[in-house]
Amino acid sequence: MKIIITDKDNQLHIKIDTKRFDFDRLQQLKEIIIEAINNQNTNIVLDLSALEFMDSMGLSFIVFALKHIHQAGGTLRLAPLGEQPKELIRLIGLEQLIDDLSMESLMGDRQ
Repeated sequence: MKIIITDKDNQLHIKIDTKRFDFDRLQQLKEIIIEAINNQNTNIVLDLSALEFMDSMGLSFIVFALKHIHQAGGTLRLAPLGEQPKELIRLIGLEQLIDDLSMESLMGDRQ
């Protein structure tokens, strides 16, 4: 799993460039979120567009990021998602908690 971090437009973009979440990198991703918050980077865009499959491990990371970022007064946004991750997030109702760049596509599918 490759993690690409860029800072642009007053937002920290974290791209997870993999088809599946890698358990070995989960702790590293959590540390990236905590370090960003500690450095006052609380407007974060999480790019999971390369993901083809996400399970409970990916969901737990999103919930972890949401909790810590919102506690710091920031926002978590998701870049456009693949079909399976998008459907999983919709099924559990997590889209209601995310300041999402792809929210229109998440919600639009319901209409």
